[in-house]
Amino acid sequence: MGLSEVFADPQVIDQEMVLSRDHPGHGDVRMLGFPIKFAEAPCRLRLPAPEIGGDTNAVLRELGYSAEEIAGMREAGVV
Repeated sequence: MGLSEVFADPQVIDQEMVLSRDHPGHGDVRMLGFPIKFAEAPCRLRLPAPEIGGDTNAVLRELGYSAEEIAGMREAGVV
């Protein structure tokens, strides 16, 4: 069985194991659905996945690095 057959399987479709999301700059993106389903607290896609490194500055700021330190890391090729 190939991937196209897996993703066309009625059980995979019924269990919403493949989700589509419009992504800015990439158009319609298909991704794996949530493996666990909660009847009273359903999982939902809120945001598309960020670009690679798209959240780096926010994560580093949250870890306590200053803008100058982050700029230094970028200049040094660390991030």
